[in-house]
Amino acid sequence: MKILLLAAALFSALSAAPASPGEKTDLQELFRSLDRVIARSGEYTARRESRIDSLKCALARDGLSLRERFDLTERLAENYNSYQSDFALLYLRRSLALAEETGDNDLIMRARSGIALCYSLGGRFYEAEEILSGIRDTVHVSRRALQSYYVARHRMNRELYALTEPGERRDLFRRREHYYAVSAAEISEDTFTSLYYGYMDAIVRKDWSEASTLCDSLLVSVPSDSHSYAKAANHKAQL
Repeated sequence: MKILLLAAALFSALSAAPASPGEKTDLQELFRSLDRVIARSGEYTARRESRIDSLKCALARDGLSLRERFDLTERLAENYNSYQSDFALLYLRRSLALAEETGDNDLIMRARSGIALCYSLGGRFYEAEEILSGIRDTVHVSRRALQSYYVARHRMNRELYALTEPGERRDLFRRREHYYAVSAAEISEDTFTSLYYGYMDAIVRKDWSEASTLCDSLLVSVPSDSHSYAKAANHKAQL
């Protein structure tokens, strides 16, 4: 996570092609900082593994309700996401089984959307569409569940747009990408997600000024040592 932050900063610095001695000194310090963080990569991995082990221990306790088991399983999937996709998918499938056992439509939608998002990230778009199509009720659900659905739909169409040759089909994916970005931004109850999908839509519309402003807002909305900050820093570097 911190490695990504520093790499993003380096990317921005290199793109700017600094000329003054002061700027060169700043760039050299960034490289030294990156070296220090890389040297501690094992520590960061150990921290994540420790969180995962704690969740597994909690999940192994006796007497947990179905809902408690679902929540812990979902958190395990989130901790494996962007780390070990196979394990993320494994726990997402387990969370879906638990959600179906509870009969709670909110939990079922969240689990299905999480699986679809994982599929899209792995290029498995047919399977992503298949599991999202299994979601029938998008009206009588919570904002959180609907947000997860919009996020999964957005990512699938974003990826499909990037992989499709110019033409009507590609234009359709772009329109859907725009629709689900706006929908996710509007339905979200947390600031980061709302700003993030507002930013994603600004990118679709090629409004670079708005995208830059929203990206700056993203960076100040979350702690600088968080994964969300790393995502925002990476987008800022790309801008």
